[in-house]
Amino acid sequence: MHWMQRRSCPVALLSIDCFNAGSLPHEDNVIFVVSTTGQGDTSDSMKAFWKFLLQRNLNQWWLKGVHYAVFGLGDSGYQKYNFVAGKLDKRLLDLGAVAIVERGLGDDQHPLGFILERWRITFPMLIKMLQRSPSN
Repeated sequence: MHWMQRRSCPVALLSIDCFNAGSLPHEDNVIFVVSTTGQGDTSDSMKAFWKFLLQRNLNQWWLKGVHYAVFGLGDSGYQKYNFVAGKLDKRLLDLGAVAIVERGLGDDQHPLGFILERWRITFPMLIKMLQRSPSN
């Protein structure tokens, strides 16, 4: 996180249950790291956030101007591997947000642990996008 701040990228690291979902339209850039539990369920810390995002009164422009990235933590040994990351990515798009990079899918079954290779390659592009943000 410190290296991002040194590159003029202000950073706030929060558990999703400490983030006010109603303030999401006021964010320029957000990176979500989410896990899938059980059989495709959201983690307990994400339940209220997810419930908020599913409100019917949120329209397709609610997140206009918000740029985001989603990285899922999962285990391909389960049928609904990284299901939550996929649902979140789709819902953010449905609400008008724009993905900065392709959704990343970590796999605990990979011999090296979670696969970060694709994100390692695209992460510099993400940082450049954050540095160009109008709020910086």
